[in-house]
Amino acid sequence: MPARPFRFLHASDFHLELPLFGVTEVPTQLREVFLDAPYSAARRVFDTALAEEVDFVLLTGDIINPPNAGPCGVLFLIEQFERLAEKEIRVYWAGGRVDPPTSWPSTTPPPKNVRIFPAGDVKSVSHKKHEEPLARIVGLSRDRSEKIRPAEFIVANQDIFTIASVHGRADMEKLLETEMNFWALGGEHNRNTPSNAPHWIHYPGSPQGRQPGELGPHGCTVVHVDERRQVTANFVSCDAVRWVHEQVNVHPNSTQADVVHQMSERLRSLADVTRDVHQLVTWTISGEGPLASRLRHSHGAKPIIENLRDRFGQSRPCVWTVALEVESTVSLPDAWHEEDTLLGEFLRHVQVLQHDSHKALRLEKLLSNRYQENGVAASVQLSDLETRQRVLRRAAALGADLLRGEAGAEEHYPHANIVRVPVG
Repeated sequence: MPARPFRFLHASDFHLELPLFGVTEVPTQLREVFLDAPYSAARRVFDTALAEEVDFVLLTGDIINPPNAGPCGVLFLIEQFERLAEKEIRVYWAGGRVDPPTSWPSTTPPPKNVRIFPAGDVKSVSHKKHEEPLARIVGLSRDRSEKIRPAEFIVANQDIFTIASVHGRADMEKLLETEMNFWALGGEHNRNTPSNAPHWIHYPGSPQGRQPGELGPHGCTVVHVDERRQVTANFVSCDAVRWVHEQVNVHPNSTQADVVHQMSERLRSLADVTRDVHQLVTWTISGEGPLASRLRHSHGAKPIIENLRDRFGQSRPCVWTVALEVESTVSLPDAWHEEDTLLGEFLRHVQVLQHDSHKALRLEKLLSNRYQENGVAASVQLSDLETRQRVLRRAAALGADLLRGEAGAEEHYPHANIVRVPVG
């Protein structure tokens, strides 16, 4: 017998307590935007639930850390839940790392249309419409365990569409071995669907990217389930600020005017395509030649960054250039590594670090105490191998530019004492 079709909204990782971060400077016109963006994106999630007339909403963790967000965050969520309650839309909330059930203030209970799943004990609830069961939701708020244990979500009777709702990571193969129709997961800030057959496994991502690594549109997912239990999942963008990465190639004879022209055309295109979202752009310039060497140093890139910010970063919404990085596309000559100079010694040391990924860099030791204490140290540990190798390649190229002492280098780097000094 065909089942009754329904739809639900799946969202996670609001992190209302966490503003945008990861930039060295925030322009004056975007300071309030950085603070308000998580709330703006979350509000659009609830707007979507109402506009789509969903039957229920699934929240899969890291929605809010009440002590850090304060009363403003708690009252904001209550207001949004009450908007859904007016349309008889229920909310099923599986807490994550920052929002276990015990974190919600006992003096301000959530509205009655909100069901928060307990930690450590899987609970099953049947969602009904006009007394007719539409779906079974099997939920669990995260406990101390880092990994999801799929066996805990096994249900005896698979008579209706069944959804597992939980925050965390799991062995995907083990998830697929279960009979769940849909694994609604939280814990990844970028949208990810590891499987859509035979069963769905889905992370909707955060509605708002927080830092340059969380690229592209962010939002929520509206899931349609038809009478044959076939699933269609539609992404809805909700972000107020979008992180963008753009790449430009330069040639040995490229001029600064050529590069600025290319970058300006890209920014115009971004502004035309997305007219209601602020965009924060990080640039990577690939190539070799005098221009690439000059831009590898911050003094060379600064005029280009200021030019683009003046022309494209003042409107609302704006397209703001965050940073410009230069990626070397060629290997440094072997002969440079063999020199008995500071350059040769430096390149040999970098090469050792490139070949031995287990050799610690210990960059955090170079930070002052105040940066050790505010979490910056974690960002320079380079635990990801690809990031580590990219940083080492850039360090080698910049070091070569500064130490090789070629004619004209002083002009590129007026504040550096660039000399070829024999070791010893």
